[in-house]
Amino acid sequence: RRVLFRSSCKDALETLGADLKSRQGVVSASDWSTAHEQNERNGGLIFGTPGLLSMMFVVAALASVSSAFVFLSLVLSQRKRELAIFSQRIEINQRKQTELLLNAITDISSSLLEIQNLDEIARLVIDRIVKHFDFEDCVICEVNKDAKSLTQIAAKGPKEDVAYHVKNPLTLQFGQGIVGTVAESGNSILLNDVRSDSRYFVDDAERCSELTVPIILNGKVIGIIDSENHDLGFYTDRDRQNLEAVASVIAIKFHAAQLRSEKENVQEELRKSLDEKTVLLSEVHHRVKNNLAIISGLLHLQSDDLNHPELLEIMLEMSNRIQSIAEVHELLYNSDSFADITFEDYTQNLFRTISSTIQKTNRVKLNLDIDYDLKININQAIPLGLILNELVTNSFKYAFDMVPEPMINFSLRLLDGRVIGEYSDNGPGFSSDYIANPKSLGFTVINALFTQLEADLHYDFDKVYPLIFNFEYYQQIYS
Repeated sequence: RRVLFRSSCKDALETLGADLKSRQGVVSASDWSTAHEQNERNGGLIFGTPGLLSMMFVVAALASVSSAFVFLSLVLSQRKRELAIFSQRIEINQRKQTELLLNAITDISSSLLEIQNLDEIARLVIDRIVKHFDFEDCVICEVNKDAKSLTQIAAKGPKEDVAYHVKNPLTLQFGQGIVGTVAESGNSILLNDVRSDSRYFVDDAERCSELTVPIILNGKVIGIIDSENHDLGFYTDRDRQNLEAVASVIAIKFHAAQLRSEKENVQEELRKSLDEKTVLLSEVHHRVKNNLAIISGLLHLQSDDLNHPELLEIMLEMSNRIQSIAEVHELLYNSDSFADITFEDYTQNLFRTISSTIQKTNRVKLNLDIDYDLKININQAIPLGLILNELVTNSFKYAFDMVPEPMINFSLRLLDGRVIGEYSDNGPGFSSDYIANPKSLGFTVINALFTQLEADLHYDFDKVYPLIFNFEYYQQIYS
């Protein structure tokens, strides 16, 4: 640069010397050159011409500045082109990222339409996250009912067992580790180096970076999406935004599946509880029936040692009464419902028991007209069974001695919320005075039991032994 500058100055001196020769008293332009070279060697000014030398320096400086401006102009133009290309690349990358997110959300949303199960939802979301965002692994946690802890329910990566099931699933308390901290605060955490964060702990394998975002609905954290990677600084703020967008999209579906899962769990607990109570109640009816059968059997055994006809008759009647109660529990034990019995079956069984106990020369015919679907609950079935036992026993004992073809008629129907019954036989009947002032234990028991049923009772003495009654029908057990 120094040589070039000296040459420029020399050329300028020669030009200026030729132009100013006569006015400055210098003999020739070469004298300027000679003077300039001597001045350079001596490091001084040209004697007698200091103003001229300053002008030459200005001319040289202006030439250098002009060259610098040209160079800077070229550099700025190049930088503008580079910035335009860079901006275009950024815009293209942003469009690609936006398109990537939209594709992921569309894929997840459409795939979740037909899925209702919470575990299946979590597994599908994990699969799509890893697929679309090129993550190394992913885990989804569900906040438990206590709202103080959360449990891993699906995984992809080292935590995966089979088909996104979690191997050794962890249950974390709120505030425990990175995941617990996000669950407690409701804010996402992006760590480019987990080694510098004391909250990080190794679950299945040690990683270097972690991204954790909450699944939030109505301001409440209901789940967590967590991803880790072996590379330092793997996740970007764009990854955080993408994962938060996915969490927002699945929140409603995730919560609906949680509610459905809770409902199914409650139903399963109720079913198990009901099964246990069913077994228990079945055992109770079975034991009651057995105990009553034992009592009835003891009365029969005792009656074998009796020689007094009246005492024998009393013992057999007591045994039949007990057996009529035992029959209700037997039917309840063998039925699908422990609340009520089909009364037609009960009537036939009771009739067979009484006919086998009280022998008659002529076989008694039983005519039944009972609604086939009429079920009587246990609190009404036992008193009604005892009433029927007393009526049938009375007919067998007193109505058929002089009747060649004995017959019993019994009907039971449901009409307008009331049970309507009618009992009769083809025996000689009895007077109204006897009904008004019963002298036997049987009719005393009948009247007491009808009172218990709050029944309307009517005897039609225009017919043979007609008994008509009705009482309010209850489908549920009442006390």
